[in-house]
Amino acid sequence: MTQSWPAAPYHVGGAVWDAHRFAGRENLLTVLSALAQDGDRPGFILSGPRRSGKSSVLERLARILGSGTFVARIDLLGILGYTDAWPPRTVAPTVLQSLLDVLEAEFGKVPGVCRDVAVADGFDVTGFRRRALPAMLSILGGQRLTVFFDEMEVAQARDPFAPRDIVAALTPWPGAKDPCPFVGMVWGRAFGRGLTRDVPSQFKDFHREELKRLSSTEVEQALTRPLRAAYEWNSEAVARVWELTSGHPLFVAALGAAVHGGRVPGAVNNVDRAEVDEAIDSAIDHSQSWGDAWRQLNSRQQIALLALATLGKGDLPKIVATVRDWGAPYEVLDFEPFMRSLAEDGLIDRSGDGLRFPVEMMRLWILRKDPQDILGTPEDPKDGLTAEASRHEHEGRVLYEQGNLDEAARAFQASLKLDGTRWSAAVWLGQILLRRNQPLEAAEMLRGAAPTAEVRRIRAQVLARCLEQALETHADPLPWITELRTID
Repeated sequence: MTQSWPAAPYHVGGAVWDAHRFAGRENLLTVLSALAQDGDRPGFILSGPRRSGKSSVLERLARILGSGTFVARIDLLGILGYTDAWPPRTVAPTVLQSLLDVLEAEFGKVPGVCRDVAVADGFDVTGFRRRALPAMLSILGGQRLTVFFDEMEVAQARDPFAPRDIVAALTPWPGAKDPCPFVGMVWGRAFGRGLTRDVPSQFKDFHREELKRLSSTEVEQALTRPLRAAYEWNSEAVARVWELTSGHPLFVAALGAAVHGGRVPGAVNNVDRAEVDEAIDSAIDHSQSWGDAWRQLNSRQQIALLALATLGKGDLPKIVATVRDWGAPYEVLDFEPFMRSLAEDGLIDRSGDGLRFPVEMMRLWILRKDPQDILGTPEDPKDGLTAEASRHEHEGRVLYEQGNLDEAARAFQASLKLDGTRWSAAVWLGQILLRRNQPLEAAEMLRGAAPTAEVRRIRAQVLARCLEQALETHADPLPWITELRTID
């Protein structure tokens, strides 16, 4: 046992970067550190569900990189906020202005051309690369600029082209004398909305890592390392924490903090399973930062999760029946559009016998919620529109299979009018317009669709048809050739 008693060894919520609290991920840090020191690699993308420790990896990596590197850390949520309404092509220059602020704070005033070019009004990526980037890199004195962007999905949600523009702006022209910037990104996903949109092909050379929850060995490290040998956790206690958390970093730290907080200072006896069980309620109190994630869920997702937490496990009809018992006349289709995203976010597991929570502490946290508080909260009108849009898309698919293309097209158009992010409805409508030989209408519609792989596939087919028509009618084919080149 050490002589000093640790006052607050566990950090619950927020990024962890110091050596005594950061547990596991050693192999990942080794890989990312080697990438950052390889002058030929452009960067990496770290993805995964919220609260899985992505920001901690970024912060820890920033502190262990060697000399010759200047690290700028950019929190995109802090810069862009929670407002979704951003004028087109204003996100990237706003982020670049923040990067210039970081450099100015460290190195003094940046060259004026950098500020002049990084303006939101008429921002030109090519102009920034040619004029501003060389001037910006010149103030680093030969150090390699390493930029870590946290929550790139926020920029993508505000402007689908923003990630591409940001990285393109930081890519020097061939033959540049200064070291090429290295870009590391945490690219998660908006909680409750499922997987992020496809990462643009601009990043095809970026190293990709999907962060998982901690392993059982890493859970033991996360529990014991912060204590610096003040006391130990026996194997049964560690196993119990693993049962309750499945390696979820936030809840592991919360259980550690709850156990430590319940001990008499100076107690050296090993933590056992019973002590862990006694600390569960306190650990839920310590886990209130998970409420930040909970508040990003819409009310239908919240009430569905509470119903599942009450059931323990079950299928969608049982969830609907439970919610109906609470007085809400929902139907399966009111929840169906959201269930896949909840599974992709790691909130629920789909198995042969239905749905369940992969993390028991998450279920216990949710059980504290009152269904009437959720049902009494005014619903975001967009949530109802999403369910209604799903109904229209479902109707459109049935009509399409029946060969009724006119009615199917109207159904898909109604779906997109209610929820413009429904890329699958755009794909179906694009196929119908192609079959009707209306490629121009399809091209216009698909330009505004979320750029997923399927949208890009059907859009390429549509643009190829538009090009064929242009050649047949002796119209100018260059606009179609140019647009086709933007699709990989």
